[in-house]
Amino acid sequence: LTSLYHELKLPESAQGLLKLAQKNENVNEESNWYIKLHDWQKGLEIINKKLDVSENSKELLNQKIVCLDGLGNWEELLEMTEEKVSTTILAKASLNLSDWDNFNKYCSLIIDSEKSEEDEDILYEKNFFKAIMHIKDRKYSDAEHFIDLAKKKNDTKILSLLSESYARGYELLLKNEFLYQLEEIIEYQKGNITKDYLVHFWNKRLSYMNKDPIYFERALAVRSLVLTMNEDYQGYVELARICRKNNQIERSVNILKRVKGKLKIERESK
Repeated sequence: LTSLYHELKLPESAQGLLKLAQKNENVNEESNWYIKLHDWQKGLEIINKKLDVSENSKELLNQKIVCLDGLGNWEELLEMTEEKVSTTILAKASLNLSDWDNFNKYCSLIIDSEKSEEDEDILYEKNFFKAIMHIKDRKYSDAEHFIDLAKKKNDTKILSLLSESYARGYELLLKNEFLYQLEEIIEYQKGNITKDYLVHFWNKRLSYMNKDPIYFERALAVRSLVLTMNEDYQGYVELARICRKNNQIERSVNILKRVKGKLKIERESK
């Protein structure tokens, strides 16, 4: 029921249900309650306490990965072994850190793993990452192939979700926008459009984007294929502000630390 309330954008109802359960002394507090509410920090706190007792629990480790993903704690995810974390999540973490060596490493591990029975969101992510890998290698035909595959996974769902509600379809529209950005990067690398053109339209789109940390960070990650931190640090400062506004204080601080570190590296390399 909490998942349904959250999906329907009724967080107060979901929190009310949770508080009601907490008042019942016979009900043990569970981490998956908070995961369903996207309260990643509280969920992680409960999981870490349980892992002190059952450190090899696969269920708890999977829940921890979900929470770290939700919190944007990419460094800690990359510290976990490949046996515990899927290569798709590790590729995502590497992308958000602009860690291109690790990104290529994990993408090469998922390159041939597409399965039709997999979740559509996972297939989208895999094709999205593969497209970026090929753009980095300037293999444009391969990149366009994976962009098309990712679009097909989205297009089949967009119309049906938009007919239910705009909010539910908006996520897929954003995913398609990221794919269009990849196509624009290909055109830029081919010399058909300028960086100034890209920056102008990307900034305009970013200003209209729903201020959700997950999608805002994905937009910045795509931009990092073209823009250095010195050129795009204001976007990350805005991301930190959005996280703070969403009560994700630790995530906000981590983002600012990354910005400071990358700016220092870029300026020292000049």
